[in-house]
Amino acid sequence: MFAQQPAQEKNPSTTVQLPPAPLLPQSLGTWTLTDQRPAVTDTGLNDVINKELGVKRSQAGVYTSGKNQLSIVATQYMDATGAYAAFASLRQAGTHAAPAKIGNEADVKGNEVLFWSGPTLVSASFQTQPDYKALETLTNGLPKLGGAAGRAPGLLSYLPKSGLRGESVKYAVGPATYQHDGGQLNPSIVDFSKSPEIATGQYPHGTFVAIYYPTPTIAGDRSRALLKDLLDHLPAGATTDSIAVRRAGPIVAITYGQFTAEEAKKLLDQVHYETNVTWNKPEGYISEASKAARLLVNIILGVFAMGLAALVLGAFFGGGRALIRVLQGKPASSMHDAEFIHLDLRQDAPPPPRQN
Repeated sequence: MFAQQPAQEKNPSTTVQLPPAPLLPQSLGTWTLTDQRPAVTDTGLNDVINKELGVKRSQAGVYTSGKNQLSIVATQYMDATGAYAAFASLRQAGTHAAPAKIGNEADVKGNEVLFWSGPTLVSASFQTQPDYKALETLTNGLPKLGGAAGRAPGLLSYLPKSGLRGESVKYAVGPATYQHDGGQLNPSIVDFSKSPEIATGQYPHGTFVAIYYPTPTIAGDRSRALLKDLLDHLPAGATTDSIAVRRAGPIVAITYGQFTAEEAKKLLDQVHYETNVTWNKPEGYISEASKAARLLVNIILGVFAMGLAALVLGAFFGGGRALIRVLQGKPASSMHDAEFIHLDLRQDAPPPPRQN
């Protein structure tokens, strides 16, 4: 007999999760990283705003090239919306666009460069003239996100381009960010519990605001409340003629400032919502009523399709069999067939003759 072998214990499976690559590489062209602080919480914004924007991690480092020094702070957010909102909040007056393509958008003021690339915001401070090639190298290694999460918020496209001061654009996803950016709408009337997103831009004669709500119903309710509140409590320096509100789908567009009634109407008339234009949902906004209606229509169409299929199959098999019988010289239907085998077992039948 064989000795029974002890059962082998199964080792529990383990999953090895590698840490993410550092935001700052060891070198950038001729620049070498000499000092790195991996856990930075000072992004230039307070903790409440950082939470609203979805800060994921941040790193700071000092690079040297000869006698020159470069300080960089890189902050990764959950998506590009957070990175862009932080970029818009930290952008200073008097900046201008970078002469080179760096990330999604870059602004320069003196020797300081601020840019965002996908979900990451980078602030770079040079001792001398900015080295744009080094920053281009940095963007190549920053985290990348696919789809809408890696692009600028689509709501920005609702700000009319004519007359817009590009450096004035702000983007908010919460009340702290909105108030930090100087927003004048009443946060309680905007109702951030409904998860709106707000794009604000300055024009020669006033302010234009575009607000995205999750549903047109919420947008309609908030548009009426916002119009009433603006007329009851005019923003600083605003005239009554400049106050105008328009809803287009889930978008609420607002003007205030020194616009004439005609200028305000002209701006609002440029807002047209299209269901295929989205920022966080590639499939577009679909209401619950629309979903239910589509389901009902699909069920009805399915029933009709099955009924039609049954008729076609019945005609094919039944008609084919009838055609074959007609070709054989028989009636099309077998109901009148008299092909029966029977025995004459009647009692009055004569007996069979005997054989001698």
